[in-house]
Amino acid sequence: MHDTPCYGKAEARARGRLHPELQQRAAWIDHDGELPIIEGTLTGLEVDHLPRDREAPPFGPQTWGVLTH
Repeated sequence: MHDTPCYGKAEARARGRLHPELQQRAAWIDHDGELPIIEGTLTGLEVDHLPRDREAPPFGPQTWGVLTH
């Protein structure tokens, strides 16, 4: 965990080599059949507050991003 001037305490997390199931079809609109499972890394960043002391969103599954390998 690090103290930052704009965000207060900030903590980055990552989980590698996961196989998240795709939930949206937008990028796969022309794909027939079931959506594939793609290996990737989940990343997330939790902060105390946003710049100008705005409240940070809750840290949960919706705040994680997926980096594909």
